[in-house]
Amino acid sequence: MASSSIGSDIFALVSLLIISIGVLLLLRHYLPLRTTPGYLLFPVFLALALPCSIILLVPIDLASSSPGATDDRHRGVWLPEAVVLTTWRITYWLTFVLTWFILPFLGEYCDSGFRDTRARVLYSLRSNARYQLITFGTALAGLVYFILSNGFRGQSIKGLVMALAYAWGLVLAIGLMGHGLVALPRRVWRNARVGDRLRNLQAQAPRTKDRLDDAVEELGGLEDTVMQLRQRKTGMGKEMQEWIEELAETATTPTSGRSAATRPSVPTIPAVVTERYLADLTRKLKRARHKKARFTSE
Repeated sequence: MASSSIGSDIFALVSLLIISIGVLLLLRHYLPLRTTPGYLLFPVFLALALPCSIILLVPIDLASSSPGATDDRHRGVWLPEAVVLTTWRITYWLTFVLTWFILPFLGEYCDSGFRDTRARVLYSLRSNARYQLITFGTALAGLVYFILSNGFRGQSIKGLVMALAYAWGLVLAIGLMGHGLVALPRRVWRNARVGDRLRNLQAQAPRTKDRLDDAVEELGGLEDTVMQLRQRKTGMGKEMQEWIEELAETATTPTSGRSAATRPSVPTIPAVVTERYLADLTRKLKRARHKKARFTSE
């Protein structure tokens, strides 16, 4: 009589549901779910949920492929071989595509600074293509050196690629896990004593204050540039004027009340303001605001 995996199926589905809810709560802590676009929210959700699901998939795979356990009571949570294989393939290829294509594209797309969708897409494609060319060029130079040193042998090249891939994964895993296994208990240990925690905060306060002042000054200089562009927008096109007005409306630093001595140095505005210049200014404004918010929260 064939054994049934209904109990394991229910456990796996419930576990995946719990993982999905935990990831959504984590995203809700850092992102406004209602205002975040779906094309950003869904890939980020997958990028967090897929690695977390591997924690569940590995023991299920081990229990499903155990050769000595024939009784369901001794196998634990198991799934049919075809289901486990399909799940591994979906997890691997989704993670591969997200890591190398979708997430880098979305990152540059959101950081481009352009208003037009087509310009954002082109900027993201150019930035990622530049990175990929640098990566593949470096790899090609290393491959040429390896071939000149050891000769052209397919097995040697295959072994080198596999060794480099394993080494990269192991170094990254050891570094991240080692940092987490050391930093988290150390932080809990230090925060357990109120006196030690206050001393640590007092030691970090001057450095954080200096960084916050630098971030505020940088943001103020960029917003002053926007205000100068606002005064010179009469000779520009309608789309450029609307762009500058949007940047000016988001300015938070009052510039009128600051004197010339306290006002940060404003970079020279070019005689001809182009879309590339405004996109670069928009990108710098976003980064400066994020930096200010980061140090303000600290």
